[in-house]
Amino acid sequence: MLNMESGGVRQERIAPERRRATILDAAVDLFEERGFNATTTAEIACAAGITKRTLYRYMGSKEQILFEIHERFLDRALAEALTTRSGSSVEQFAAVVRRHVNVVARYQKEIRVTFEEMKHLSSQRRDKLVQRRDEYESIVREVLESGVRHRSFDVPDVVVATKAILGALNDMYRWYRPAQEFEPDEIADLIIRLFSEGLTTDRSLSDECDVAVRLPDVRALEEIVSEPMAGIMRAVTDLFSRKGYHGTTTRELAEKLNLTKGALYYHIGHKGDVLFRTHQLVTEEGIRILSQLSNEDLPTPHVLTRMIVSHARVMHVHRAAIAVFLDEMRHLSPDYMSRIVERRDAYTALLEGIIAQGQRLEEFRPLDPHLVTLVLLGMLNSMYRWYRPDGPLPAEQIGAIMTRLLFCGVLRRT
Repeated sequence: MLNMESGGVRQERIAPERRRATILDAAVDLFEERGFNATTTAEIACAAGITKRTLYRYMGSKEQILFEIHERFLDRALAEALTTRSGSSVEQFAAVVRRHVNVVARYQKEIRVTFEEMKHLSSQRRDKLVQRRDEYESIVREVLESGVRHRSFDVPDVVVATKAILGALNDMYRWYRPAQEFEPDEIADLIIRLFSEGLTTDRSLSDECDVAVRLPDVRALEEIVSEPMAGIMRAVTDLFSRKGYHGTTTRELAEKLNLTKGALYYHIGHKGDVLFRTHQLVTEEGIRILSQLSNEDLPTPHVLTRMIVSHARVMHVHRAAIAVFLDEMRHLSPDYMSRIVERRDAYTALLEGIIAQGQRLEEFRPLDPHLVTLVLLGMLNSMYRWYRPDGPLPAEQIGAIMTRLLFCGVLRRT
């Protein structure tokens, strides 16, 4: 049956829950493509095939739509996780990884919105979602803790290992493509083996790695660009990381810097130009450090260890800029996007090259080096969501824990 609403839009009468799902699905597509701030409720209503009046009958605000997208995704993730709580710790761990990989592959757009648009929710709603997310994290942590208790696993820091493994799994939404070479189950197989057995063929190779040897300095913003640009970029990355690119206006930037809009334009040009410069800062500092490390005359596991710890140190120094790099990249102009993707891929290639070299020398297991690199980057990049400079562990120690997890896996070796 059809219903005629004001505005002349003819709508089929459907069940309320199905209508809500249609609205959420339409919003996911738009938020994923344009971002929360750049999407209007009128556009969501149009994409859902309803009027704004009908949309507001189901959803009180655009923020409520975003909140319900998060809730729906967490409901699905928790439902999948709860089905894995049987069998040995080793079996449960494999089941958690496999189900999580398939959830990300199935709800790729939804998980992007969940991670990249959460900043636009009220603090009260964010707190509710963090509690739900912590429920999921606790399930994975309990699997690892159970394995340690039963002497199946050897995990020195279960909390960091849990966050690192989930970071690698969640980050799959950035690079997974349905038509790519690997199916979700093949990706799951690799991740299970990597985190179970580790990358190194001989544990002593990782035990010998010394992270105390001096690492390349990570330059602070003031050492990369001079004032007043350093202060401007610091303010920009702070606002972009907290409010998003589209959620930050040039007026807010000018007020934060105590500049007129004309003076701000003189220093940074368009808002998109400084977004590009933020991305450029992250990629070039990372490439500079990894290039230096890749030329060191050290065994391959030592070089990779130093790369991982250095990446963690960059996360410490440039955390806000990295948050912008990871969450706001899709808002770059096409020209800027192609330039940043090229440099991002150059950074990835430096890591992948070291992993491939270790495989040629039979120091690392023969797992697909590109997938291993993506998993490693997911672990490291996830730090920006949970790492705190004033937290219990310094960035270098977190990098060392992640190195051991990558090299040795969680299984206890006899």
